[in-house]
Amino acid sequence: MAKTVVDVAREQGFVAGYSKTIAESIAKGIEPNLALGVKRGIEQGKKLAKQESIIKVLYSRFRAIPDPVKYKIHLIHDIARLDTIFDKALTAETIDDIGLPNDDS
Repeated sequence: MAKTVVDVAREQGFVAGYSKTIAESIAKGIEPNLALGVKRGIEQGKKLAKQESIIKVLYSRFRAIPDPVKYKIHLIHDIARLDTIFDKALTAETIDDIGLPNDDS
């Protein structure tokens, strides 16, 4: 049986409406998650940049940085703490003066 113009219009309208509804639903679900992902990515980038900045300052000042010190720096995720350590690294007399946690703490 051949389709009428009305049948085709109904089908296309349904498909277009259905596609639009799915697209809107996906967008509503994706947008908040995308924004959260972008925010987390930016925070991760800031954290990594601060960690690397501390290591560069320490290398510039002391030339040799033990691997355990680098490891401890990369374990710190709090940006405010990294800022404090960075500030201490600028004037520290020794690497121990920057305030990294001891192995026994």
